[in-house]
Amino acid sequence: MRIKNVCFSPDGTQFAAATTEGLIIYSNNAHSRLGGSDYFNPYEIDESVTLENIIAKVQSEEHLTALVLALRLNIAEVTDTVYKCVPVNSVSLIVAHMPEMLLLKLLQFLATEIENGREIHWSMVWLESILKYHGAKFEK
Repeated sequence: MRIKNVCFSPDGTQFAAATTEGLIIYSNNAHSRLGGSDYFNPYEIDESVTLENIIAKVQSEEHLTALVLALRLNIAEVTDTVYKCVPVNSVSLIVAHMPEMLLLKLLQFLATEIENGREIHWSMVWLESILKYHGAKFEK
């Protein structure tokens, strides 16, 4: 697929891409119309943030990089898949080296997991590591 043109809305919440496959419209407001929060809303995205790259990082067991890319892509299903692929003995190391700018996104993801009653014990393992390595940052 080739992108021929990209136009952004004046408020920056939407953009449209004219591609060889047709017109594609992305919107931050999609969740209110669709009744969910699983929508395209990338964070700090660049050309390295691709699904293919995330899959390759998981396969090569580069779990920190895979999780960082998944959080930046900001698609819950992708983040969930990467999160579940992390071995339990790697959680502490990953959390210790997690970029500070992504801690809030990771916490929001974990909160959603707990809120929905999914993988509560696994989420608690992650939360324990986050508090151990980054807890002082949250006291401010």
